[in-house]
Amino acid sequence: MNESPSTLSPIARLILFIVCLAIAGTIVGGIHYVAVDLPQQEEAMLTVPQNNNCLAQTIACLKEPPGCCTGPCAGAC
Repeated sequence: MNESPSTLSPIARLILFIVCLAIAGTIVGGIHYVAVDLPQQEEAMLTVPQNNNCLAQTIACLKEPPGCCTGPCAGAC
């Protein structure tokens, strides 16, 4: 006789469960972003692309006769 009836209907408990899952997922996603994604993005911003000089070399190659281009960017000619 000491059993207390549930004050929430089954649909209300389901909605509460879904809201709790959404909050937990948001927290886990935020932790993952801060721990994994953000450091990789910051590292990528500090890294200079390997082909940063190819534009100037490609323009110079266009002014030269064919076969004169050499170097790592020669394939761009």
